[in-house]
Amino acid sequence: MNKRLLICCIISCLLSCNFTREQHGQVLVNQPLIESYIQAVQPAENIDISIQTTNDHDSILIVKLKVGPKTPLDSLNAERAKLVIASFITILPSMRTYSAYKVIFLKKDGAISTRSIEYLLPMTAELVSRVTNFKDTTKTTMGYMAEGWTYINKDLNFSAALNPGWHFVSDENDSTVFYPIGSDLNQLPQYRLDSDRKVTYLTLSHLAPGSDYTVLSISKNDSVLKRSAKGRPVYWGPVVTFGLVMNLFHSEDEYLQNLNETLYDKKLPFSQIKTYRFGNADFRGYEFSSPDGSGKLVHFLMVIKQFRRVTLIIRIVYSSAKEFEEVTQELSGVKMG
Repeated sequence: MNKRLLICCIISCLLSCNFTREQHGQVLVNQPLIESYIQAVQPAENIDISIQTTNDHDSILIVKLKVGPKTPLDSLNAERAKLVIASFITILPSMRTYSAYKVIFLKKDGAISTRSIEYLLPMTAELVSRVTNFKDTTKTTMGYMAEGWTYINKDLNFSAALNPGWHFVSDENDSTVFYPIGSDLNQLPQYRLDSDRKVTYLTLSHLAPGSDYTVLSISKNDSVLKRSAKGRPVYWGPVVTFGLVMNLFHSEDEYLQNLNETLYDKKLPFSQIKTYRFGNADFRGYEFSSPDGSGKLVHFLMVIKQFRRVTLIIRIVYSSAKEFEEVTQELSGVKMG
């Protein structure tokens, strides 16, 4: 009788128990890409992605990040956890198979101990629907060239009236064509004049950290690069490019700092981030310098402006104060509103 009672108890326990297992390693087919997206919004010394499954049907995607010792503790909050998930959710395979997401921040607390901060984010039907629509239909305008050589982006309420003396750079059929600004606008490819050209947010979200989707490029000369005798690129005059990225950060400064840490593995001091004014618009940006193939010192300035869902990036390459004055004059026609 006792033996039967024991068997019944064992069977009852088996029926009432939840069996949980956790899968580590390469659990997603595009995991390296996903990890690069996570690094873009939250730099980490190590990222571990795992899938916790209960009773073979209830799955939680777990993202564990070991952050650096200099990461402020108060920045590891619920909003940052949501930002981590938002950075890759649109490229996540089989998104609907997960019932929730868990983000775990690990940070050293003293010489020996490590502090663990966890956030559980349920996958609701509303979020599934919103992300699906985001992937399939949401777009933003690329902008177009209008009469008078003015670049217009209606979604951003942004325009840039270009001045003669520069060239409009257009990539066409595996070659680069330079159109003198101020010449006949109709010589441009028709799609450059299309006011309805758009790019999907999905395309922008697939860009690698440090990349942007170019919508306008201008050059002082009719050649962007030349080569030295050893084949290294040689600077050949000022160049300005305009590009778009997804807006995944709370501020321009946060974007610049995270980008610098991702690309160069070092913090960008706030003192190096400055305000630059072109036309009637203020941008936040920073600058660094590097020699070209001939040893000439070239300056690289990146300024950005956040909008509701996207960020506009302007990259400026120049070599002297005189050239920067020329760039500033060319961008005097930039207008917000």
